[in-house]
Amino acid sequence: MIYTITLNPAIDRTMWVEHISDDEPNRIVREENYAGGKSVDVSKVLKNLGVESTALGFVGGFAGMELEGRLLNEGIGTDFIRVSGETRTNIIIHEISTGRQLSFYARGPEIRPHELVMLIEQIESLRAPEIVTIGGSLPPGLSPAVYRRIVTEAKKCEHNGCRAKVFLDVDSRSLRSGIEACPDVIKPNIHELSELVGKELKEIEEVL
Repeated sequence: MIYTITLNPAIDRTMWVEHISDDEPNRIVREENYAGGKSVDVSKVLKNLGVESTALGFVGGFAGMELEGRLLNEGIGTDFIRVSGETRTNIIIHEISTGRQLSFYARGPEIRPHELVMLIEQIESLRAPEIVTIGGSLPPGLSPAVYRRIVTEAKKCEHNGCRAKVFLDVDSRSLRSGIEACPDVIKPNIHELSELVGKELKEIEEVL
């Protein structure tokens, strides 16, 4: 089984407008809501490829119920920890006339200590994990050290006597903390990798 962990998933409320004008009403041409978050997206892609996975993480409130319901409706397994706060809603606006996109990302609910412990205990008891993917931003209330602990616990899990492979897709201080636990794969983009090593990277040789 593949498990995907998203600590701060979101409803991505996506709107299309013909042209964005200042100081006057902008008419929405089309509007869609999607379940979002880095590892949530991994589960969605895996489903499209015919591969089963289970999405883990934190959800709360009506937005959390909508997010989980959307995943279930797509045939994606879920086992989220329910929190007292409300799952965030991000706003994405596409300007049709120019192709420009504006994104407004919410902070998300504050995660309480007992809710974090519930997730750690869940990871410790994962059944037959072959791969565990961890991705996305940190919700309020959690420090980057959480990613180090999650990677550590995920690496202890076994499937048929083999250790689970752990993939980490986070940025900034979260990446710096998470790699201390030696995940099998990291996926920084060029900007995240440059920040990690403390200098601007441009050429392939510099990246290597």
